[in-house]
Amino acid sequence: MKRALLAAMALAACSLLSPPASSQEREPAPNIEFQDAQGRATTIGAFAGKVVLLDFWASWCLPCQREMPLFDHLQEKLGSRGFLVVPVSIDAHGMEAVSRFYADQHISHLEKFIDPSRGAAKRLGFVGIPSALILDRQGRIATRIEGPINWESSRITALFDRLLAEK
Repeated sequence: MKRALLAAMALAACSLLSPPASSQEREPAPNIEFQDAQGRATTIGAFAGKVVLLDFWASWCLPCQREMPLFDHLQEKLGSRGFLVVPVSIDAHGMEAVSRFYADQHISHLEKFIDPSRGAAKRLGFVGIPSALILDRQGRIATRIEGPINWESSRITALFDRLLAEK
C-alpha cells in the first residue's frame, strides 16, 4: 500500500525547478543523514567543496529509472571538475534493490546511498520522487527540483557550469 501511494505521488508530482538563487541568496542545506553502501551514516556535509546533485529516487519509479543513466553520464562527464551526484534511494528493500538496479542498468559512475527511514527527504519537504537539490561548493541550496526534468537542457547545463566555476 505504501509503495502504491508513493508511486502515485511520484507520478502526480509536476516538475518544478525553482529559480536558481544567486550566491548571496543561497541558504545552507539542512545536514540530513542517510546511509552509504556500507551502511555507515553520512550527511551532506561530507561532500563539502563539491557541487552536489542530491537526488531522491526509487528503483520502481519510472521517471527515476529514466534519470539514473543521465546522472551516471553527468558524474562521468563532470566528476573531475568537482561535481558529485548523490542518489539517495528510498526503496523499501534498501541496498539490495539499489545494487540490483545499478547492475541491470549498467550504472558504473555513481555511488550508492539509501534513506531507509525516508526521513531525509521528508526533512527537506519533498512529497514525491524524483526530487533533488543542487548544492554549491559551500553546501548551500542553489536550486530545488521536484519531479522529472530534462537534465541535459541548456538551463541545467549552464547552472552546473556556473556553480562549478565558483570557488
